[in-house]
Amino acid sequence: MINMKDYSSWEPIYDYENESPYLENKNRPWLKYRPTNVPKTIKFDPIPVHELIKLSATEYPNNVCVYTKTTDKKYTYRELIYISDKLANALYQLGAKKGEPIGIRTSNCPEFIFCCIGIMRTGAIVVPINPLLKESDVAHIIKESDNMRTAFVHRGNFRTMKKAQKDVRLENIILLEANSAKEGTITFEEFIENIAPLQPDVDIDPSNDLAALLFTGGTTGLPKGVMLTHTNLVSCTLSTLLMAGEAEEGEDNFGKTVNLSVLPLCHSFGFLIMIIAVFGTAMLVIFPSFNAADILEAIEYYKVKNYVGVPVMYQMLINNPDFTERDLSSLEEANSGSAALPPELAKKWEDVVGIKWDKVLG
Repeated sequence: MINMKDYSSWEPIYDYENESPYLENKNRPWLKYRPTNVPKTIKFDPIPVHELIKLSATEYPNNVCVYTKTTDKKYTYRELIYISDKLANALYQLGAKKGEPIGIRTSNCPEFIFCCIGIMRTGAIVVPINPLLKESDVAHIIKESDNMRTAFVHRGNFRTMKKAQKDVRLENIILLEANSAKEGTITFEEFIENIAPLQPDVDIDPSNDLAALLFTGGTTGLPKGVMLTHTNLVSCTLSTLLMAGEAEEGEDNFGKTVNLSVLPLCHSFGFLIMIIAVFGTAMLVIFPSFNAADILEAIEYYKVKNYVGVPVMYQMLINNPDFTERDLSSLEEANSGSAALPPELAKKWEDVVGIKWDKVLG
């Protein structure tokens, strides 16, 4: 038996004096404008993503982790750990092995997060599959993932998944948000029913073992898998949280913020923001699809401090009639990614919201 490592005393070390030894060019322009409260280097002992999240969840167990407005369902951080542990044990009993790819094909929903944490707990690799892909691309991803055996699939995506099985064979399909199973499947609820919430005893090397295999959009050909270790994701999480500077003592936002989970969780941008938000014990308000009026209403209602989106989302928000009618004064920061944010959009956002250009990251 493996003695599972205790990460309860894990903490990163922030170095404000010494640049990273991996920095090849110390004359990069942006380094001249780095605030003094932004660490030059973050040092930490390797830690698996799920253990990183567990540290925060244990500190704020009663905080709401996920809320889906369309279904009015809420899950606390205690339930996040409980359900993902049951899921991990169920996968382990199914025969899931360390390094085995396991797919998730669904639009944004709480189960996506449970599956991610549960899969990682087994040492297996999370492989998100865009629910909008056609069956040939789905089959390609399954093949490129070393012919995965198991996938979690939303009931609305089952037909396409079934068509993809003409070229590949999945041994286990677990249906998400389904009232009943289809032939050759089992529902998520049935899969974890009567399963103890026990984390499998697996030896994970965070710096070398993969946590996720994220496939590109395939704009220049077929989707290509990008391999991310646990350390890759932990590094991105910590650096993103600290890019605006370390909070003053007593001013951190852990357990106090709301994240509007609008970006597709199957994409790298949305996937990383999800991990950052859960580590920060934010309340993730899940939106299965983007609707500008709903987002503007949510920013006002939840007093959202930081909105994260892509340029086309900003364009739709700005062009919506509610943009100048809603109270958006709670916003302190806005982040844009995946493409350059057009200056005219940033200017319109600044005029209405009041966030200056240097706070909008492109």
